[in-house]
Amino acid sequence: MESSTTHLTLQERVRTALQLGESHFREFKSALAGRSSHKQPRNPKEIRKDISEALVAFANADGGELLVGVEDDGRVTGVHHDQGSIESFLESWRTHVHNETPLLPPVVARIELDGKLILYFSVDKSTSLIHLTNDGRCMQRRDRASVPVPTNQITFERQEQISREYDRAFLDGGDPSALDLEAVERMGDSIAPGLSPEKILQLLDLAEFSGPGMKLRRAAALLLAREITHWHPRCEVRILRVAGTELLTGRDYNVDSDTHVVGCILELLTKAWEELRPYLVETRLGPDGRFEEQVRYPEDACREALTNAIAHRDYSIEGRAIEVYVFDDRLEIRSPGALLSTVTIEGIKSLSGLHQSRNTTIARTLRELGYMREMGEGFRRIFQLMQAHDLVEPDLVADEQSFIVSLRHRSVFSEEDQRWIQAYDRFSLERSEEKVMLLGKNGGPLSVQQIMDALDLVDTEDYRLLIEGLLNKGLIVSALDRKSRRNRNRDSPRWKIVQPKDANDYLADLLRATKAAYRDQAFRKEEFEEIYNTIGQGSPYKVRRIRPILRRLGLIEVLNKPIGHLQAVLETDGTGSPSGLERTTPTAGVLEEEPPGKRTDLPEEAFADAFIEGEAEDETATLFVGNLAYTTDEDSLRVLFERLGAVRRVAIPPNINVPERNRGFGFVEMDQLAEAKKAKETLQGALLDGRTLFLDWATGERSALE
Repeated sequence: MESSTTHLTLQERVRTALQLGESHFREFKSALAGRSSHKQPRNPKEIRKDISEALVAFANADGGELLVGVEDDGRVTGVHHDQGSIESFLESWRTHVHNETPLLPPVVARIELDGKLILYFSVDKSTSLIHLTNDGRCMQRRDRASVPVPTNQITFERQEQISREYDRAFLDGGDPSALDLEAVERMGDSIAPGLSPEKILQLLDLAEFSGPGMKLRRAAALLLAREITHWHPRCEVRILRVAGTELLTGRDYNVDSDTHVVGCILELLTKAWEELRPYLVETRLGPDGRFEEQVRYPEDACREALTNAIAHRDYSIEGRAIEVYVFDDRLEIRSPGALLSTVTIEGIKSLSGLHQSRNTTIARTLRELGYMREMGEGFRRIFQLMQAHDLVEPDLVADEQSFIVSLRHRSVFSEEDQRWIQAYDRFSLERSEEKVMLLGKNGGPLSVQQIMDALDLVDTEDYRLLIEGLLNKGLIVSALDRKSRRNRNRDSPRWKIVQPKDANDYLADLLRATKAAYRDQAFRKEEFEEIYNTIGQGSPYKVRRIRPILRRLGLIEVLNKPIGHLQAVLETDGTGSPSGLERTTPTAGVLEEEPPGKRTDLPEEAFADAFIEGEAEDETATLFVGNLAYTTDEDSLRVLFERLGAVRRVAIPPNINVPERNRGFGFVEMDQLAEAKKAKETLQGALLDGRTLFLDWATGERSALE
């Protein structure tokens, strides 16, 4: 093995660093100051101060590298100072760090890149000292910033020091042949295309080239070993399904299944999740008498918690595995090892992003590969996802042996509130709709501002879509007469909630009218008219168009064919016998719109309906995706859907008036109709960029995708 082909040069390292950008492990500092058209060399005193602060912050955190002569956006502008100043910059790690807390000598180098000088520094994480700058300040790296912290946050106990150093220690007898080199090549393709596997390992600090060959760190084996048990006896995740809410012993032992998932970290991240995911869903008897699958916990929250355990467990404890207990009322993930002394339960719950990695090299690699977000974001996301699903916040427990995260299947709503919501079971309420129903539980009128404040809405379009959905479901009615509507404002009472008994009576009336109008297969225009004319005058459905109502209630699909509860109603006559309804005219698959009929000046029809136009002869594999965050891009949407099948095309229309925002919806065309159906079922109500997605079939998608 020739060193010229396997040794990663500093130039290659720097070029890759520029491509990856700033992160928890990397910082750029400009050596220039002034307006863009009149840049001048910065004050040398400021640069020396910046260098010492950055290196101290990296050493007090997880280590990292500093590039001087590079702008925040990665542009190389170079260092244009005299030689005396440059020499003082290179010595800053010594001259501007407190004498009693010296840094171990970092890697320091001058790099010529495209004719410009860059100063390169790389410092390891410290495990023995708390480092200070020469003026006595303690700095620490947090995400992409170096911030001052009190020294008592960076204390080290003996076991903690061992655990912090564990993944960075070199292996005895390890060489690249012990690793899954194909996986290494795939890593290289994603972060630094063109580099050899040996150089990728060096770039990620998983190996070091020394003399006769390559020396692997423990992190390399933990992440990539082909035979992990040769290097670590318990690199595994154990998943136990417990019957009940407590683990019993002896004759009462109540573990129904006990699965051991063994593999290197990159394998565990995938295999352990595949084993755990089925336990997050339960099958229940739905309101229409059919069995339905219901997700008990937000999938992304569970995956974040599992990833956090795999990345941050104490691997120096070689006799224990990560344990996941699936109880009847909670999911409990137990990681070997206590919390680091710099991390507290209170600090995690503050959601401030406070972070310290035990396994620095492992965490850095997973971050660069995209398995983890910015450092400190994991728990913030878990708490946000649980809150978004109206579940109680996670329980966090730490002792000298373990760190335990418990996600409970318990609603933040009281039992009385839950009984109230259950009275609307047939309406398949979304969480935002449930909150509005509870807000109007006492029967009083609601204002726009009340609703927006209760749901933390800031965009009036989100409010409009929410109200439109409730109107189509017949669950909200105007509290204003026509005269009052002319002078209304955001604080004026505007809406009233339809109480459970009335709502169910109106729905029963609608179902009777729908059943009476039905002939066979798909509804036609004249049948929608018949339904409209049959329902009672006082019905909230009387002032809306019938087809969007039936679709919003989940009673018909895009081709106007009955589904869900309506299909069950049509198949029986109330005694369990077939309904016997027959069609006189064959019109299967015809999609026609009913006339608007009598309407008030309520909002426009639901936004999804604007894309259901004309006739549809065949089922489509294209989905309409609504309620997107305005910053969601096509790549994010594609990645989400590719988990469930091959994606042919993705389109998110831009907002012409506000170019930096999209229009809040998009289209996804999948290769297979079966996969599109699966995606629609699986991702309905899923979270993407903090927004709950609404999925429906699209038949007008050609204008958006071509």
